[in-house]
Amino acid sequence: MRDVDFYKQVIRNNDLKVTRQRLSVLEILAENKGEHLKAEEVFQRIKCRHPEYGIATVYRTLQTLFEIGLVDRLRLDDGVARYELLPPTANANPKRVRQRQHHHLICTVCNNVLSFTDDILADKKAELEAQYGCKITDYELKIYGSCAQCAKPESEEQHSE
Repeated sequence: MRDVDFYKQVIRNNDLKVTRQRLSVLEILAENKGEHLKAEEVFQRIKCRHPEYGIATVYRTLQTLFEIGLVDRLRLDDGVARYELLPPTANANPKRVRQRQHHHLICTVCNNVLSFTDDILADKKAELEAQYGCKITDYELKIYGSCAQCAKPESEEQHSE
């Protein structure tokens, strides 16, 4: 896994031990970059290598990695959490890595999830902070619609067959 030293350092900076279980979950998420895996999917991939790990270990590990900001958690309308590894950042707070400006396009037809990192809300964030005198520390944007494949008109699909 690339950047393993960065992830280990963040774990240590949060007064946690670097365990095989934590590294295994990070490795699975790194190998499935761009996917948003359910805990059960992470477990299925891990148990091939480590049959001694239980599903509860995977859930606890994902929760811990989410809390310290190494993993992002996405909850869709089906109530199932999905996880993805966040990339390392040079300007990360060593205690908490989470950087938003990490948003999702969610297909309402096939449930495909695409990530994008544009900070399209920066101006609105500054405006809200000035207007209400608050300090916004985190936000997430979910945009729902049809992915490119599902948005194709039926006539196009028939021509391509």
